[in-house]
Amino acid sequence: YVMATSAAVDALGSYAFGQLSDKIGRSPILFAGVVVNLIPCLMISVIGVPNDGYGYIFTWASLLGIADAVWMTITSALIAENFLSPHCTSAFASFTMWRSFTTALMSLLGPFVPLQIRTAI
Repeated sequence: YVMATSAAVDALGSYAFGQLSDKIGRSPILFAGVVVNLIPCLMISVIGVPNDGYGYIFTWASLLGIADAVWMTITSALIAENFLSPHCTSAFASFTMWRSFTTALMSLLGPFVPLQIRTAI
């Protein structure tokens, strides 16, 4: 349920931040994404994950879903704006490849890295 919560917030946030970034600009949304991303990472590093802290876990998952929505929406918009048409496909492919590579790497290293370090990365 935690991952589903994060994914649902991510999906809703992607649409909302895309519309909002068209109105107020990319930079304020990107800055807000950095702040929202740091909050759960710092909280998990400081507090840890309590055994009975379901509220914390779902709150952190929601915040990380918001941050992921910002990263993916703004990054895609910046790629589309900054690369001309023939190079746009290559830029998206490169971005997706590196995102997939880092996800796979952390999935493979996950059992060997403590939770507090994984969430900080």
